[in-house]
Amino acid sequence: MNTEPIKHHYIPQFLLKNFCLDDKGHIYFYHKASKQIGVKTTKDVFMTYRLYEDTINNPNDLMKIEKDFSKYENEASQVIKSFLTASNEITISNKKAEMLKLFVAIMRLRSNMSSNFFKHELSEESKEFYSKYQPDGNFDDFWKRNLGHILTCRSWDEVWENDRIDLPFQKFMKRDAYGVAGMDFLIVETRGKTDFVLSDSYPTVIYEQITIKNKSFEIPMFDFLPLSPNRLLMFISKSAQLSNKSVTHFDLDFLKPPKKKNETDDVIIKVKKIYEKDVNYINGEMTVNNTEGFIFKDRARLGLLLQL
Repeated sequence: MNTEPIKHHYIPQFLLKNFCLDDKGHIYFYHKASKQIGVKTTKDVFMTYRLYEDTINNPNDLMKIEKDFSKYENEASQVIKSFLTASNEITISNKKAEMLKLFVAIMRLRSNMSSNFFKHELSEESKEFYSKYQPDGNFDDFWKRNLGHILTCRSWDEVWENDRIDLPFQKFMKRDAYGVAGMDFLIVETRGKTDFVLSDSYPTVIYEQITIKNKSFEIPMFDFLPLSPNRLLMFISKSAQLSNKSVTHFDLDFLKPPKKKNETDDVIIKVKKIYEKDVNYINGEMTVNNTEGFIFKDRARLGLLLQL
């Protein structure tokens, strides 16, 4: 009997399970295309069959990438679980913070949308450029091969030092783990009558548009990563911490960077509370940017999303 995993989730099960209605793994799922709410299990959402199956680089272990994801997720889950129970603040080591930053960057790269992008949506100019690294033009393999190598790393420094990872993917990881000038974590807790939802846009990235010499650029400000109905991890750029509320939606005091605890570079991450207006804003961004839909635990606590 074949026991290899064929349902490959691009959002880890340990996160999806925090949104369950019962101990049998059931969740509410809003399907964007049909605009219908139904009940599914965590095994049947935010997954694609054989998404990471790799017949070229791992012909003797086709599901190696999926298995390596399982190992990485187990490590990340130990840190993230502590975020769910912290009362006012939590201290993590610099090593764990670096691992978590890379994990967030990998979450962007591993998605079904990224897979489709490399398989079907590359421009001719991009194909020509990436052909330097993938001469046969198989850009699905280009994505999987680099993803597999990245999963052996636990920090961006390891990514940079790994000569099996192609330069474009090294740059993707640096961009998504550090932004333009660095990124910080913040744990956000809901207060009031509205919960966080979790969509297939994970993380949901919010950009600031800037213009330099008549050219427009998008600079990442935040990543939103729901951890449970009442807690969310924000990944905040240094530039957002200096911008005003009209740009970021949040007060500067709310976006203050975490403090260094001591010379060992341990970081204190604060738990900050937000109310319905801000929860509705975050949920709105996550549901606008998704493609499949979103999951939630309590229909009565959907806030403005009840209007869908």
